Amino acid sequence: MINKKLNINKLSKEFKEKKAIRIDNFFEEGFASKLSHFFTKEMPRDWWYLSTMPKRPECTEITDNIRLNGEDDTNTLVTYKKAIAENAFQRGMFSYSFKRTIDNHNTACICMECELRSFLKSPEAIKLINSITGSKITEATQLFSSLYEEGDFLSIHHDGPNGKVGFVFNLCPGWLADWGGLLHTLDNEQKAVTKTYVPGFNTLTLFDSSQDTGYPHYVSHVLKKDAKRISFTGWYK
Repeated sequence: MINKKLNINKLSKEFKEKKAIRIDNFFEEGFASKLSHFFTKEMPRDWWYLSTMPKRPECTEITDNIRLNGEDDTNTLVTYKKAIAENAFQRGMFSYSFKRTIDNHNTACICMECELRSFLKSPEAIKLINSITGSKITEATQLFSSLYEEGDFLSIHHDGPNGKVGFVFNLCPGWLADWGGLLHTLDNEQKAVTKTYVPGFNTLTLFDSSQDTGYPHYVSHVLKKDAKRISFTGWYK
């Protein structure tokens, strides 16, 4: 699956210096194309769940996720949830609104998302990430697909509790910077943007997410109608 032409030594030196790196053409072209086709053409819409923060006042679950089944009641709830998230953002609170998947497939599932998740949790993937980051990670955690559409965003936060290394694998061919949905890293004082990553196709971004040396970061609002920022995200610890 992994592109055999990756220069691991060069990537390792860059990560050591910058604590963040974007790897272009991470997977072999054929596998990346199959992933893109699955997420854009084959995957049912109702596999996505709208996830927002803050939670609805009446929500008693740990997370506030609703399945996008296309029903009128659900569409009304989507509007309500997104309005709560946007209101919190305008008031400077930690907030987000985006679609995600839930790891609820049975163990025999052979869909492309499960294949990708299985690979990124594998000893082969963990060995590769360690060779690049030197972080001595042992396992992957909280892996999920994400979909950002018009109005979706993720405000400034720090991933320290989630793991040592965060990652975002993008499947966004032809994405333009003025569409929004950009991953920005900040200095520790959150006064300056240190790096901006435009979503790409078959790109893996790794960043130090440890509490002491990692970067605060955020994903800007998606501004373009009908744009679909598709990624696979998680952490290694």
